[in-house]
Amino acid sequence: MDQATLVAVAVAVPVLGTYLALIRPAMRQRQQHAALLVSLKPGDRVVTRGGLIGIVDGLDGKVVVMKMGAGLLVDVLRECIAGRVTP
Repeated sequence: MDQATLVAVAVAVPVLGTYLALIRPAMRQRQQHAALLVSLKPGDRVVTRGGLIGIVDGLDGKVVVMKMGAGLLVDVLRECIAGRVTP
């Protein structure tokens, strides 16, 4: 192998390693979060990024109406839903 090939390999290996270790898992996590947001439906028990737990009462575009307790309804941006809570 000549020196140019060795330099190209020395540059390509760390770039590929960074892609596999950081970028690809982050992309997969974003895709899973997007799928979660699309699949929300009334009755789902969810947690927000801020740690609030509630039940989805309604969906209106980018807004999720969460039931937080006895008659308390809170509007939350859909993108702020972190995940579902299993009882």
